[in-house]
Amino acid sequence: MTKDIREHSIMIANLAYNEGREFGSKTRPAFVLKFDDQIISYFNITSQYSSKSEYYQSKYFEIKDWAYSGLDKPSWIDTFKIRQVEEEYVVINFVSYLSAKDEARFMDFLANIK
Repeated sequence: MTKDIREHSIMIANLAYNEGREFGSKTRPAFVLKFDDQIISYFNITSQYSSKSEYYQSKYFEIKDWAYSGLDKPSWIDTFKIRQVEEEYVVINFVSYLSAKDEARFMDFLANIK
C-alpha cells in the first residue's frame, strides 16, 4: 500500500502516540507531508475540534470534503506538530486524497499560519 503514498495523500495507519510506540499506538488517519521511500512525515487528522482551546483550533484545518477523502466523520488536519515514522514500521490500511478544493484551501492555510 505504500506505493500509493505520495505527498499530500491521506493514509489510515497504525501510528504511535506522541511518546513512542512503547506507550501504545492507534489506527488513525494522517496527512502525508513528505514521503522519501523511508521516512513518512505527516500531520495527524482528528475529529476532536470543539474540545480544543482557541489556540489549538487556530492550527487545525477543516477538511470540508471529508467523505470524499475517505474519512468517516468531519475531520481536521492538526498542523501543530509534524510527526515522522519509518515506512518499515507502519502498516497502512488505506490511502486517499484531499479534494482539489480542500487541497487548494490547505495550501493557503499553511502559507498563512502563524
